[in-house]
Amino acid sequence: MRKVIWIFTTFLILLLFATFIIRKNFKNSPEYNYITAKIDVQKGNVRVINVGLQKPASLDKEIDIVSEKYGFKNIFIENESSKDILKGIDNYNSVIESYLNLRNGSNWRTKYQSEIDSIIKIVSRQIK
Repeated sequence: MRKVIWIFTTFLILLLFATFIIRKNFKNSPEYNYITAKIDVQKGNVRVINVGLQKPASLDKEIDIVSEKYGFKNIFIENESSKDILKGIDNYNSVIESYLNLRNGSNWRTKYQSEIDSIIKIVSRQIK
């Protein structure tokens, strides 16, 4: 009888802890948070969330190709004023950043930015 009570109590504590963690994550941002980032990584739908409007550019297709090479897609969302939503996005991006560090190596962002810069230089030379 004591064993059953102990198992039931342990199960109840674990259930409450899991509920607390899930509720805390979804309170910040229902769309972007730690849990959705883990799910997106498992599904292969890796996105880096950028806050602010995307500036239209003629190089968007080329930048998207470089991003796909590194295993992610850039997503731009409107500037949100809610601190909870921004915290959820930060949690989401930190999980994605960890995954991309494992996938591409720790200095992947430097290589990515240098490829983007080289594309911009090539296009700017063609315009002149």
